Amino acid sequence: MTESRPASESSLHGIAPIRAAPPEWFAAAMPQGYQTRLGEIRRLTAELNEMESYGRLLIETGAPLANIIRATFAAMKYEVTDLTVEDSSRLGVWLDNQRRLFVCVAAGVSPVDRKSPDVARAFALLQEHAQPGDRVVLALNVNAMRPPAERGESVTSDGLDLLERLGINVVTGPALFSLWTLSQQEPTRVQKSIDRLYAQDGGLYTTAAS
Repeated sequence: MTESRPASESSLHGIAPIRAAPPEWFAAAMPQGYQTRLGEIRRLTAELNEMESYGRLLIETGAPLANIIRATFAAMKYEVTDLTVEDSSRLGVWLDNQRRLFVCVAAGVSPVDRKSPDVARAFALLQEHAQPGDRVVLALNVNAMRPPAERGESVTSDGLDLLERLGINVVTGPALFSLWTLSQQEPTRVQKSIDRLYAQDGGLYTTAAS
């Protein structure tokens, strides 16, 4: 004799899930438990999407990386402006009334050397826009699809020597991600880390996590 399943177990058997988005009134018609779970799922989804967008500091280059850097500094309560209309990958970040970071975002994914176009762009930014109180920063992601620990050097020795002499700092995507992570935990401490980025007079900027 075949044992039958209780009606509560078999009642949904064969019912296809809803494929299209339900109409606006659907959620209101559902039991309270549905609405509670739906609200929680939407909240968690929004949080995950936000975290993932900042996580792209680890993997983007060029204009997409510039957009995330812009959003990151804005989220940390700094004023951010585009330095030129024609190039959205060059940003100005106001630390206070006297100090600015001029961020030039590299387009390439290979280690930067002294002849790299990105070094030339950063130098042009220094010459054309920087005033006393400004610090130029070259932001980049080398071998962006590899884990940060496996990417190797971001700047060759000759490239780093030139950038140090020019007083241009280099910051990697993982270092920027570390700053964003720190801003979520200790907002006061991240301000000190950014002040250290500004104060450094050329060369590769590192954080403990990066």
